[in-house]
Amino acid sequence: MDLLGLSNQLRQVVDAYTLLFYADFMSELGQRFNKEDQPKIDVERFTRLESIFETLIHKQG
Repeated sequence: MDLLGLSNQLRQVVDAYTLLFYADFMSELGQRFNKEDQPKIDVERFTRLESIFETLIHKQG
């Protein structure tokens, strides 16, 4: 975003889309989809996504 010289407003738009997709990524964790067994949740991935969410949500407030 720095290289593109985005304004604060455009940075907030990017952050909003990131939060939206965060919710989508998080909703997939532990879902079976077309598998018989429920997959094990990748704790490292969950922690990374949670950290991204916390960072972005605090920027919004």
